[in-house]
Amino acid sequence: GGGGGDTTPPPDEDPPPEEVHDMPIGSVQINSGASYTNSRDVTLQLVSDYTDSYAIAVTNDFSSVTYVAITNSVSFSLASGDGNKTVYVSLKNQYGTYVASDSIILDTISPNAPVISQIDNGIENGIAIRPPKLYGTAEANSQIIITKTTVGAQSAGFSLADVTTYYATTNAQGSWNFTFAAIFAPGNYAISAKAQDAAGNISVSSVVSNLAIPLVVTPPEEDLPPDDDNLPPDEDLPPDDTLPPDETGENDTGNQENTNNTNDNTGSSNGSENNSSDGSGSATTSTSEKFFTSSTIPNIIKEVGNVVDNVSNQVSIITENITKNISNSVEVNTKKFVDTAKNVSKKIVEVVELPEVQNVNKNVVTPVVTTVTVVNIASSGFGMAQVVNFLRVFFGQFFLVFRRKKQKKWGVLYNSFTKKPIDLATIRLVDSKTGKIVRSVVTDTEGRYILTAYPGDYKIVVFKNGFEGFSKHLQALSEDSAFINLYHGEIIKVTDESEINYNIPLDPIEDNKSYLQVIKDKIYKSVRLVISSIGLVFSIASFVITPVWWVGALVIFQVLLFISIRHFSYKKLPSSFGVITTEGNSKSLANVAVRVFDATFNKLVETTVSDHKGRYAVLLGPNKYYVTYEKNEYKKKKSPLLDFSSKSIESNGGILVRDESLEEENPSKK
Repeated sequence: GGGGGDTTPPPDEDPPPEEVHDMPIGSVQINSGASYTNSRDVTLQLVSDYTDSYAIAVTNDFSSVTYVAITNSVSFSLASGDGNKTVYVSLKNQYGTYVASDSIILDTISPNAPVISQIDNGIENGIAIRPPKLYGTAEANSQIIITKTTVGAQSAGFSLADVTTYYATTNAQGSWNFTFAAIFAPGNYAISAKAQDAAGNISVSSVVSNLAIPLVVTPPEEDLPPDDDNLPPDEDLPPDDTLPPDETGENDTGNQENTNNTNDNTGSSNGSENNSSDGSGSATTSTSEKFFTSSTIPNIIKEVGNVVDNVSNQVSIITENITKNISNSVEVNTKKFVDTAKNVSKKIVEVVELPEVQNVNKNVVTPVVTTVTVVNIASSGFGMAQVVNFLRVFFGQFFLVFRRKKQKKWGVLYNSFTKKPIDLATIRLVDSKTGKIVRSVVTDTEGRYILTAYPGDYKIVVFKNGFEGFSKHLQALSEDSAFINLYHGEIIKVTDESEINYNIPLDPIEDNKSYLQVIKDKIYKSVRLVISSIGLVFSIASFVITPVWWVGALVIFQVLLFISIRHFSYKKLPSSFGVITTEGNSKSLANVAVRVFDATFNKLVETTVSDHKGRYAVLLGPNKYYVTYEKNEYKKKKSPLLDFSSKSIESNGGILVRDESLEEENPSKK
């Protein structure tokens, strides 16, 4: 064989690598991963790679959808109806698609109002010893929004009060409790609560619970006799230099300290021996003796006394200078004010004494004021009889107080539906045989009256605008809630001279006015109040210009008229109130007609109008009601059943203070 050549075959070439395509990938979240929502309108957050376009569907079928350019977030409307909602997103590029999804629970139903079942006021033996604690029930796992309102009672009503909000959480069984952080200051408080579920829906307010913290009066401290009378005189101590050196407290202390510092711990009683190398023991003893000698302490006390005297003198001088400067300033300003007042008064007197002013006042101002007063009374809705009744009660209160101290046996005239007392009603005791009026009285602001009768047969007749007579639906009852001994128009037989103290229920006349008429009535009341105020001011000015008796009588009449009209036309809001807003933006709604109906008989019992801040409040007796809310350009709304007859409000009713929101009829036009 010849020389062999290389027979190894050449290596195979590597096949070309397969081309790799980047498929789209990503994820979607609804409302940043929230579990619940109370709105169909949500936001989808998209996270994607290698994606050119996307499409959204409520199912996994994207056969008929349109893809659009990819974005980071997009708004989306869920399907109607509460429940679990799943949104699918298809991510797409030229090589394929990828489907991601996310779910959320749609819940648009507000939870039921929570119940405050118990309040531990933290009071024992009349003294607040711990913060109050609330117990209640609500929807399971909901948040409780607690509102504490400080009630400030005044003679003419209530003042607006401070409102504080707190939060608690219910457990899986729907129970909750909350302990306030501190003991409440003495006063009256209104406590209410709302429930907020996981979706953010907020319930109506619970029934308001009242909490009273009494004022504790601390008895004055007993006068203690001076200390000098009780303490025995100090014993005379011997001078320091008479004590032997080894018996003084200073040497004992010094020796003990030096013994503790020795190195051999032999327990020697002579500390100076163990520390003789540096003399520290003797130096300590010498310093202590010098400090506690009889002359050092008196010197220190004397110096401190001198410093205190100097400071007191400086304070006295400064106080005297300040007082002098203030007195001078007040004197100068007072003099300027008096001089200015004299000049102004002089000018006013000069103008008032002008003959032209006197003639205008007599011939123009006074007749005009009188005419306006008469027109104002004639146009008022309550009439002159109501004014007369109000003045009778107004002037009779003083004498009635003394009479009640002796008897306190009165009857009450009240609304048979709301259980509220009826004031300024005329009650007449009539002889049933002759029809002669034996006695006539007017109910006070709490609906109370007193009648005294001699032996005979009588009937009671009641006159009050807005009421149609004795209650028909209570005709067969002798008791009604907190009222007993009811009267329904029967003959009363009196055998001995006695007092008649029946409780009399009246049925109101149902006057379901239109929304426009309700608003007009509110405007008329405001105008009458303004006119009476202006008339009062002008009548006083007229009397100043022309101080004659008949102008003075006009002033007195104007004062009484103003008090009467203010009583009938103006009602101050209590410290707790409800607020009516626009649904969606919480804008306060003024002039909303709020009508309260008796739920049992479906009868209108109260109508009011929200003020310029959307606030309103209605005092109701123990009963069951429902409420309607009406305003132009808004959808009319009806509340759920409101129970004011439960034991939690002690059968005394309560104040309707529920918040409400109204939906606009055409929000797109706003």
